[in-house]
Amino acid sequence: MKTKFLKYILIAVFTVFLALNFSSCNNSDFPVDMSYYRLFSPVTFTPGTITATNAQLTFSKVITAEKYIIELSENDSLHFNSITRTVQISADTLTFNTDSMYTVLVDSMKGGIRYSARIKAATNNGTIPESKYDVVTFVTKTEKIIKAVLPEEVTNNSVILRWDATGNNVTRIILISSTDGSSQTFNLTDADKVASMKLIENLSSLTNYTAQIYNADNKRGEITFSTN
Repeated sequence: MKTKFLKYILIAVFTVFLALNFSSCNNSDFPVDMSYYRLFSPVTFTPGTITATNAQLTFSKVITAEKYIIELSENDSLHFNSITRTVQISADTLTFNTDSMYTVLVDSMKGGIRYSARIKAATNNGTIPESKYDVVTFVTKTEKIIKAVLPEEVTNNSVILRWDATGNNVTRIILISSTDGSSQTFNLTDADKVASMKLIENLSSLTNYTAQIYNADNKRGEITFSTN
């Protein structure tokens, strides 16, 4: 009889212990760092083929990401002080390449410029906070849209400069004399741009010149020639 009574006592104590322990777990105030509740960043983000005007960027897939946002800045080496361009790519438009990575082409870039690029993953409606950024930097190749001077188009005091017809985004030509390093700037008219050529006169004879063609501050090509 005593043994049975003791058994009931132990069962009751054990039941109370379990109830108290369960209640304690449910009411715990363990701190939760919500800064970790976000999408992961792409594990890989690298530049691929870089030309004067295009850049291939490759990155890895992020689970549950619905879009990727790439931001570009110029000549600040990963500081991102001024974002010059933002590219948004929907995840459902991407397909894996042979390395099970995504590759996107960013076009209409400037030649001879150091770009900083950063990428983050996001959802369309923000149900999960955006990922942190992954970053990369690269330099585009220098453009060569200006053509070599034809012998019949250079005299002792003049020259005709031509450039590729596709290079209509041009604003000025700078001529630099090798004799004294002096320079002259020639602004391009609408007629010059349509013809993709510029007649420059009043040059010095028997002089080597460097011709540089620009779109605003972006140099798009350079050649050298000599007057007769």
